[in-house]
Amino acid sequence: MPPKFSLQSVLDYRHSRVERLEIELGNLQKEEMECRKLLERLLFNQSQLDDRLSECLKGEVDLVNVRHLQSELRTVSNRIKTQRKLLQSLENQVNAKRNELIKAKQDEETLELLKEKELEQFLALEARKEMRLQDDIYNAKAHRNLKERHNERNDSIK
Repeated sequence: MPPKFSLQSVLDYRHSRVERLEIELGNLQKEEMECRKLLERLLFNQSQLDDRLSECLKGEVDLVNVRHLQSELRTVSNRIKTQRKLLQSLENQVNAKRNELIKAKQDEETLELLKEKELEQFLALEARKEMRLQDDIYNAKAHRNLKERHNERNDSIK
């Protein structure tokens, strides 16, 4: 039975860290996607308001309605600016979290490789021991057979 990996607790910690980072990255990506969808809706609303304002300015102009549409457009434009800043921030956070996850996976893989090498060394040592044991058994049989033949010769000479 192979010995317990001496750094198993560190490997377990790194594995749980990778899992935690994957969850955090997933949450950030979900938030980023929702932010994009909201931005798309705001841009669509802005486009509709622009169309309505253009229609309102054709023919007889209703200043109250024009002011109201312009006010809504300013509000939507401000929300779009805010949403774009939020989206940029989320994109930066996603990239940073992705890089952190990549580093954590590399650290985990490094320990996995160490664990595999330690196991390979153990198995190689066990194989060498087994070969030595087999050699000892073969030598003992050969020595016993030689002794038996020697004893048989001595018995036949007598």
